[in-house]
Amino acid sequence: MKLDAYVRKGFTPNSPSPRLMDWLETWYHERAEANLRPNSRRSYENAIVRLNKIAGARRISSLGHKDMAAIQDGLKCYSPKTATITWSVLKNALEAARDENLIRTNPAKMVRPVSGRRRPMKVLSPAQAAELIRNEPDPMWRLNWLLAFATGH
Repeated sequence: MKLDAYVRKGFTPNSPSPRLMDWLETWYHERAEANLRPNSRRSYENAIVRLNKIAGARRISSLGHKDMAAIQDGLKCYSPKTATITWSVLKNALEAARDENLIRTNPAKMVRPVSGRRRPMKVLSPAQAAELIRNEPDPMWRLNWLLAFATGH
């Protein structure tokens, strides 16, 4: 059983390199998880799920520039922060694989870091702001809204 796990994870001399999904799981549980706070753990776990959906079945030794570009394309539908966190998890996991001599170079360092799509901020028009203030039943909140719109905060 343990030997099967080692072969699957690429830790035996004659085994193929591990799949990205296996390496991410190993790296997370053996290296990263102990040093993370609970919210960071959730972020890492969610990032690993996203990465597995995009390229989890690929062998890490075969990951190249095209694969990194495909991963970046897969992350474009997420917010910039989510895409950046996911890319950081990938880069750190692949750096650990390089440290373990599972790969020669970190392919995530061959491309520019990913950034998600930016959404334009929706701002109320002066007429919409006036209507919001006028319809607020609480006088304190009405004052808060008035101050916020008047000062731009």
